[in-house]
Amino acid sequence: MAEPAPAVPLRVQRLDLPDGDFLDLFHGPAAAGPVVLLLHGLAGCARSGYMLHAAEALTRHGYQAVAMQYRGAGGEINRLPRFYHSGAIDDVGNALASVRRCYPGRPVALVGFSLGGILTLNYAGHHGDRALCEAAVSISAPLDLDAAARAVDEGFARLYQWDILRGLKAMIRRKFPMGVPRGPSPPAVERIRSIRAFDEQITAPLHGFRDAADYYRQWSPGRHLPGISLPLLFLAARDDPFLPAPALAGTHTAPANALVKLPDHGGHVGFIAGGRPRAAEHWLPERIVAFMNALVRDRAPLEAPTKT
Repeated sequence: MAEPAPAVPLRVQRLDLPDGDFLDLFHGPAAAGPVVLLLHGLAGCARSGYMLHAAEALTRHGYQAVAMQYRGAGGEINRLPRFYHSGAIDDVGNALASVRRCYPGRPVALVGFSLGGILTLNYAGHHGDRALCEAAVSISAPLDLDAAARAVDEGFARLYQWDILRGLKAMIRRKFPMGVPRGPSPPAVERIRSIRAFDEQITAPLHGFRDAADYYRQWSPGRHLPGISLPLLFLAARDDPFLPAPALAGTHTAPANALVKLPDHGGHVGFIAGGRPRAAEHWLPERIVAFMNALVRDRAPLEAPTKT
């Protein structure tokens, strides 16, 4: 067992969205440096362990950490039928705009884990030089959603899939106790056994996609990666059970401003070093900080914001 997540005090801000829904932003302890907006994974929340480790490290190094919690995540039901998915970049944009209002004049970076990494790449690639941030970090994100869905339904990775589906089904039960609009009944939801089936029966119809294949085609990050114009750190482990070689095949299309790191070991959002369980070292947060520090030191866009 790795060390427990740090106790990071978080101030919650309810962000009302233009369509009448809401999401929550969790502001870490006050710090004077650049702002980092953290995006969690598929079945995670603002208080997931990897989010708290990142917030603690960023705060310790003088960065203002803010965690975005997606619509319907974290146990609270949102107002509209939609929830979150790989193409929900409108929510990312609204969160970034709010952060810029809360911390005027400061540069902002976007850091995403797993689904959050997908959203980071899709947001930055879709908006290009109009993105409301000066740098981005994507951790453990596939470039091909179809390949990732296939990988997680095979072998040992099915254990990860089962755990994720358990959290997703719990959200659906809370949100749609009488059955999913334009989707399955409660008994049919319980029979879903794969991420692909969940996306086919729930994510796609609720969010306007023809089917899971259409959803994966539109919002696979490999499609948007070449459009990223800001400094980017792309980090994924080759032993990640969610990321077989086909899911990472598009890294060669990364723009010149991207730093692509594919270490042999690290698992999925793990990247833990150390021989003894209770002495495990979470080196990922420090790697994120090092990337930010390098941008500041080299007078890259994180030194002074260019967006208004």
